[in-house]
This record gives sequence, C-alpha cells and structure tokens, in this order.
Amino acid sequence: MTQTKKTSQVFFEKSNLILSDPRKDRYEQYNVNADFMTKRHAGLFSEHTIRGKRILDLGCCVAGSAGWFFEHGAVEYAGVEINAELCKAAEQNLKEYYSDRTWKIFNLSIEEYFVKYIEQRYDLIFYGGIIYSNFDWIEQLKALTKISDHIVIETIHPNIAAYVDDEQGNFKKFLLSQPKILNKMENTAAFVYLKQIYGPNGDQNTLLSFGAVPSMGALKQQMERLSYEYDTTCNQELQKSIPEWYHPTGRFGIHFYRKKNKHTNYLTIKELYEKPHKRNQRLVPWKKFK
Repeated sequence: MTQTKKTSQVFFEKSNLILSDPRKDRYEQYNVNADFMTKRHAGLFSEHTIRGKRILDLGCCVAGSAGWFFEHGAVEYAGVEINAELCKAAEQNLKEYYSDRTWKIFNLSIEEYFVKYIEQRYDLIFYGGIIYSNFDWIEQLKALTKISDHIVIETIHPNIAAYVDDEQGNFKKFLLSQPKILNKMENTAAFVYLKQIYGPNGDQNTLLSFGAVPSMGALKQQMERLSYEYDTTCNQELQKSIPEWYHPTGRFGIHFYRKKNKHTNYLTIKELYEKPHKRNQRLVPWKKFK
C-alpha cells in the first residue's frame, strides 16, 4: 500500500500513542516504537481493509492501533482491554487526538466482552497478540465469527521443537537449517503449544496464566471448519519489513474472510449422527454407524 505522509507518520507525530505504551521498555520481546508500529500496521492492513470500516480491537492496550485505523479512514473504533490503567491511557490518547471521532474503550476481559456484546457486529476485528492468553482458543475463534466476517489475527508461532528437542536444541537447529521444511511446517502443520503468559509490561512478576499457542496451520484448519478462508499476504509483507520478529519461529499475521460459499468437507458431531446422507458425501468413505 502506498502511504501518504499523513498516514505513515501517525506514530511519529502522535507520540503519546507510543510513550504511553508499557511495551516500549521491554527487552526480550519486541519494543513498541514508532518505526516498528508503522511497519507492523502497514504490513497487516491495506488501506481498503480499513477505509469506511467499523473496527474492534481486542486487547487494545493503549489504543495505539486506533491512530492507524482513523488515519486510514476507519469510521468507528472500539477497544477492549482488561487492564484498567491501560484503559485510562487509551481513553486519554483518543480524547487528545480524536475527540471528534466515534470510539469507545471497554475495560473488560475478552471473555466478558464476548458474553456482554456478542450481538454487536463489526466490519473488521483485530485480534493482535492475545489469542494465546488462554486455553480455549477454539471457543474464542467461534465467538469471533459471531461478530465479524473479517478477522485479522497477529500472534506468535508455537515452539515447534518443544516436544522433541534436546538440551542442545539439535532439532531446532536442524529445522532452521532446512528452510523448505520449516516453511511447510509454518504454513500447514496443525499443532498447539502451551506456554506461560505474562502481563503487558513483560515483567515475569506479572505472570497471569498459562495459555495455548495454536500454529498457523491449526488456525487455518479451525477457521476453515467455521467456513472462513485465509489470506497470508500480510505475513509475507511483515517478514520482509520486520524480519527480526516476523519469521517461521517468531510472529505471524493472517487474515480470515467468511466464505460466500459455505460448503465445507468438515462435519459437526451433530451432523455425523443426525444426517447420514452427509457422511456419504465425504471424500473419505465413512463407516456406517448402527
């Protein structure tokens, strides 16, 4: 996407979107700064996906992404954040820079938001850096599909060598030396890894919980079952512009769109038992149930 000076400079000119973010001081993970945020959002979102859209930002932190969305033509923004102090910072930022815009910040957990506002629909959901914060990631995907036809997920790759590696990390070293195998695993292997989840400032003293980290292949598989198709163009852009953080063992981004044709080769448990004729339509013959 071709950026104008106005749209590409939002994080440089509206400095509080960066200065109020506690992730700017992290060491072991990416630091939030104007350059990183510009490249991240430019890679994740083309202008046509934002202009004229109503956007929901789950895990919005200090609503930094709202700056990018509004500068690129979004007409409405809602942010959901569990941390009360971050919500205050988000509201201050939006009041300072976008007092004439339509926006709202919800001081809720993602689960609480789904329960209270599941009927409120949006044109686009940004689900960035949050899906791995709990175990029930499949249920979260199901909830997302009730809210929007367009879902953008930005997250971390699971540790692909966690279950088979030795202390020297020989298997991981092998994978890193085999880009074709690693690329195939990144895009198609469906698996989940469990990890510790820390608070927004990256301090281990703010340990929140353990969470499930689904692979890109697992997300594709589950979203296909929910009648969505995917587009990984944004991930290719991120790997080019921020290769130090976006790579097969780092972070990734992916877009999901609801399919116009909802036919799928997957069946629900209810369909398996209540609609025998559908079993016969499967690509692989089903054993007849008595």
